[in-house]
Amino acid sequence: MAGKDERGLYPLLTQLGMVAERAGDPVFYRDLLMVLGSHLRADLAMVMRYSRHHAPEYLIHDGLLPGHMEFYLRGLYRVDPIYRLCRDENGRGVKDLTEVSTPAERAGDYFNIFLRLTGMADDLALLFPIGGDASIGLVYERKSPFLKTELAAMRGLFPLLESLHRLHQKLSEAQLRATIRQIGDIDEMTRSPAKPGLPPIDYKTALDGFLRDKLTPRERDIVRLILVGYPNAKIAERLELSLNTVKNHKKRMYLKLDITTERELFLNFVNFLFQDI
Repeated sequence: MAGKDERGLYPLLTQLGMVAERAGDPVFYRDLLMVLGSHLRADLAMVMRYSRHHAPEYLIHDGLLPGHMEFYLRGLYRVDPIYRLCRDENGRGVKDLTEVSTPAERAGDYFNIFLRLTGMADDLALLFPIGGDASIGLVYERKSPFLKTELAAMRGLFPLLESLHRLHQKLSEAQLRATIRQIGDIDEMTRSPAKPGLPPIDYKTALDGFLRDKLTPRERDIVRLILVGYPNAKIAERLELSLNTVKNHKKRMYLKLDITTERELFLNFVNFLFQDI
């Protein structure tokens, strides 16, 4: 008798058959994103373009707030392990956070920042190479971790999904060549260049450099904990300080930086990442 997971794949394969009929159509990736996202019970889904030379691009996003995208594109992408993977090699395959991150990153504050920002607990990316130096990524985020059985199912399906991707790319290129022959040039919209991508950076390295010349070591300890969403009482506990001491440090720190809210502090950190550190 077929197992539960196998039975769950039957309707998915039927839906993928319908997606295959969209190959060459601009809605192909959106349809594929929705079908797989429904099967994975994802809370957020997006189609990204990762490159070895350019910043990531949002091609399609479902449920992601504009402010979150702004933070990511303004610099947070530099500490994204998937971006780092695609800068180092041509991204391909099914990747979860455990596979693309180091144990130190998983145990540290990097993921807490993204938990605070989006409310998600786990990422899953299906990466399909395009050309020689870029990948299309179907990225799913969920408030609960993805299960090993779900990862195994996606990896089992990946050869089929990659074949559909290649078919779509082939048909799209043929249609583009036909359009070029008809109009004699490529429309400017098809050429919109991606922004040059800054190199990936380790989260700890970024944090060590952030506000180094403006704040005391103790104030920077407090900043680190603020960025991961710790309230004053938890900061006091972690640093073995009194609550009033933490409040006084924050007050002086905010005066130095000419800010009044934690959001402004977070924005300063994002802007810092956008520099060529």
